[in-house]
Amino acid sequence: MKTFIKTNFQSRYQLTPLSYLCTEDTFALKEIGDNLINEAIKALVEIEQTKLETSTLLNTDVSNKIPRISDVLDKFQRELSSFETKFKSSIQDQVTIILTKNI
Repeated sequence: MKTFIKTNFQSRYQLTPLSYLCTEDTFALKEIGDNLINEAIKALVEIEQTKLETSTLLNTDVSNKIPRISDVLDKFQRELSSFETKFKSSIQDQVTIILTKNI
């Protein structure tokens, strides 16, 4: 059996405007950081879409019948994967910097 103790304790809260704690520069840097992250997410979505389109093209009859087209698409796919890996690494580094600076 649980017993609950009833008290008359009152909590009081006060909201402090962020402008008391942060400067205008901090707000601007936070907004820039948020925008950079949003743009990076959009770029990653576009890379995924391009990878899907490339895979689709590689599976077409034209690609299978004409080796030069297949070669170009294969090379493009490899380079895109390499770019994506470097891009993700760069994003991770930049997000870490943004988060550690408390922007």
